[in-house]
Amino acid sequence: MDDFGYDTFHMPERVNPDYTNKHGESGQTPPYEHRTPYNPYPYNLSHPGSGNATASLVFGIIDIFFIFAPVLPIVLSVIGILLSVSAAEKSRLYGLPKPGTATAGLICSIAALVLHILLYTSFFTLAAWFISIITRIGY
Repeated sequence: MDDFGYDTFHMPERVNPDYTNKHGESGQTPPYEHRTPYNPYPYNLSHPGSGNATASLVFGIIDIFFIFAPVLPIVLSVIGILLSVSAAEKSRLYGLPKPGTATAGLICSIAALVLHILLYTSFFTLAAWFISIITRIGY
């Protein structure tokens, strides 16, 4: 008896009377034939440039989180902008629908770059103003 309660020792073998093997013996089960597995997605679902679009969105989001770092946001913004422009160009070139992810990555990268520039411009302006006040007072 096996785990399911069947007597596997006395079970009859499966017999296919129409099958004959290479020795001419009939009534045996044919050997397993190698078949190509069924592909439920027969078409390539990834679009050209979709990896670049996703990468640009990731760089744009990471860039927003590291807005107070000194150089990292500028580098990430430039990389994100280049990747999103590349993805949008590939999408337009292949006639695919609107590149939404690339557009979102472009917006995040540009917004983070503008915020970074405004932040550091205001910081250095405030620092220069503070230094001018201190020099006037005479410290």
